[in-house]
Parts: sequence; C-alpha cells; structure tokens
Amino acid sequence: MRFIAVDWGSSSFRAWLIDHSGEIIARVDTPQGVFSHAGAGFEQTLEQACGEWLKQENQLPVIMAGMIGSRSGWQETNYKTCPLKADELAD
Repeated sequence: MRFIAVDWGSSSFRAWLIDHSGEIIARVDTPQGVFSHAGAGFEQTLEQACGEWLKQENQLPVIMAGMIGSRSGWQETNYKTCPLKADELAD
C-alpha cells in the first residue's frame, strides 16, 4: 500500500510518497512549519505540498509526525507512557 509520510516540524514541512515496498517515490520540503500557521491553514499547506499525490489516489493514507500533533499544531495529541502496546497507541 502506498502512503504519505509527513514530518511537520516547528519551522519546516517535509513529506515523502512511499510505495508498497517502502521505497521513497517522491519528496517535498517547504519552510511552512507549524509555527508559520498561527493555528490555521494546515489543510491548505498539506494540499499545496501533496495535492498531486492525493489526486493520483483518492484513499491515500497520510501519516504525520512532529509538531503537527502539538498544542500549536493541527490536532493536539496526548503523550503516552512508554513502553506501550500498538492497541494502546491507537487510543
């Protein structure tokens, strides 16, 4: 299965299109980090950066990591105590 992996930090946005074997097919880097958004516009940045990939495959999963999950990011996520099991991580 192909997917998009995103590392969305405080000062930069990096994304990779990954194929079914884990190989990187394409990459995009922008200076549009979380702190450049003032709490809004995340969807537009993702669309601008990865829109062509998403048009090619309408159910393409996007996995995001980094500051995008912080209080200043698109959706704040809670910390979990490690180690933890995969089903606990899904919570």
